Amino acid sequence: MLLAMTVWLPAEASVSGISVGVGLSVVAGQPPVQQKGLKKKSAVRRQTRLAHQKRDRHLARVVKRVIRRKGLSERPAYASLQTVDETADRHLSADFEKHKGQLARPLAGTVSMSFGPHEYMGKLHHNNVGITVDAPEGTVVKAVYQGEVTAIEEIGDVLCVMIRHGRYYSAYSNLASTTVVKGQHVSVGETLGQVDDSGQLEFLLMHDNGEYVDPEKWLRK
Repeated sequence: MLLAMTVWLPAEASVSGISVGVGLSVVAGQPPVQQKGLKKKSAVRRQTRLAHQKRDRHLARVVKRVIRRKGLSERPAYASLQTVDETADRHLSADFEKHKGQLARPLAGTVSMSFGPHEYMGKLHHNNVGITVDAPEGTVVKAVYQGEVTAIEEIGDVLCVMIRHGRYYSAYSNLASTTVVKGQHVSVGETLGQVDDSGQLEFLLMHDNGEYVDPEKWLRK
């Protein structure tokens, strides 16, 4: 504990016949402010991480459900037209793969959580199946590549847009609003919606076999 005190030494000195006591003042400063709020802040951070983890798991379930049903828009039942579509899908998939490392970024922002497993405070474990990008509320979110809007899902109080790029999918979650509709064909850089008041975009890339891939290895630096 830090103390503030004044100590008078008993020494006597005589100056012109006057006896004077010699004083020594020692001030060690004020006691440190107790950080009573540390535990509270730690608990808030933990709750925030748990909420993030819960939201991501919900998003992952929604994405896989869409992929399981192939998420295809209603197509004509004519075999010849389906064959054309399948051929187009193969070409689109190949083009998408050729652009690995060159895909347009979905928005201007900072990646606050990268792809893969994370550990917090030595206890909380979370496997991020995409990337989390911090950006101001209202930031415009754009398609990273051409494709078809295969689903627009509500996840809690936010929206998620999924786009099919042949055998690949991209997902954009935490949108406050969207500017596209299911079945719509979108081009590279086309506006999909805006970031909600969480100030974060959850962005996922995956193959139609359900395997998630690291978006940062596919997006342009």
